[in-house]
Amino acid sequence: MFTVTTATEPPAAGLRFGVTTPGGPTATLELDHVAALAGEQPSIVMFYQGFAAEPDLSELDAIAARGATPLLTWEPYDWTAGVDQSQYTLARLRDGSLQPVPAPVGRCAARLG
Repeated sequence: MFTVTTATEPPAAGLRFGVTTPGGPTATLELDHVAALAGEQPSIVMFYQGFAAEPDLSELDAIAARGATPLLTWEPYDWTAGVDQSQYTLARLRDGSLQPVPAPVGRCAARLG
């Protein structure tokens, strides 16, 4: 279910329309539905990625095919590891001891150039 609200004033210069949908960047029908409701194609498509997994390049390709910019929300957890993930504490994020963990995303970025 999507909810659309309308602004009472025109957007500020440089403002861009971005979206995320439950199905993610490859959910073409969901993204098309949002664009139809908004009357505008999103120029940014956000998606979520856990630290432990390498991003799926097909998701980035799907965003590029729409002419949009990807916005990665990098989540400090492993989606396959359950609820208790003490390795991803805020203290470890803050002190930098998690730096080896995001390597999959770095490898993906290197492949993209």
